[in-house]
Amino acid sequence: PGGQTTPSITTSPTNTTTYTVTGTSSGCSNVNSVTIYVTNTPVANATYSPMPVCPGQTVTFDGTSSINPGTYTWYFPAGSPSVSSANGPFASLTFNTSGTHPYSLIVSNACGSDTLNSTFTIDVCTGVNKMSEKEFVNAFFTNSNLILNTANLNSGNYQLKLFNGLGQLIYDENLYLNDNNQSIIVETNNLSKGLYFVHLQNKDSQFIIKIIK
Repeated sequence: PGGQTTPSITTSPTNTTTYTVTGTSSGCSNVNSVTIYVTNTPVANATYSPMPVCPGQTVTFDGTSSINPGTYTWYFPAGSPSVSSANGPFASLTFNTSGTHPYSLIVSNACGSDTLNSTFTIDVCTGVNKMSEKEFVNAFFTNSNLILNTANLNSGNYQLKLFNGLGQLIYDENLYLNDNNQSIIVETNNLSKGLYFVHLQNKDSQFIIKIIK
């Protein structure tokens, strides 16, 4: 608060603030100031790469998008090791089994801590196929839907997955596709704008398409 004339004041600044005091006596004055540095509580956030991730592959987690971090602690219940020895914003380790696995990042500073609990997916990787001249796989967004077009694929059961740019699984569906021209429509009204990856795979092949909404 400004304009106080008492010998002492009490303040609760929400951000870094400089306070100035002027002392006067017998017609003389002197000015001094003090800066109170405020550290806000942290917010944890993280991404990982590469994508897709295959069993036994090294995965690097990146916590540099956290806000006001001081220290970082990583937990990977399904990883090797399960608790990372890394003290900084990066952690690298391997996962040997496919599926969706949890991980946690705790960031702390002098004012508190915050925990991110999230998941990521290890794919059953059969190699990303180079499409033959006859095979056709194409995906794009409309205003409200994801459209996947296929043609001349080997008939059989396929798994369609959609990941966001952070590697989080957004959509997962089992499909039967044949060698005819087919269009699959997935409602995506609630998806925010950004980068996405479409994965279409079966036991013999995998196709990955990068698209932007």
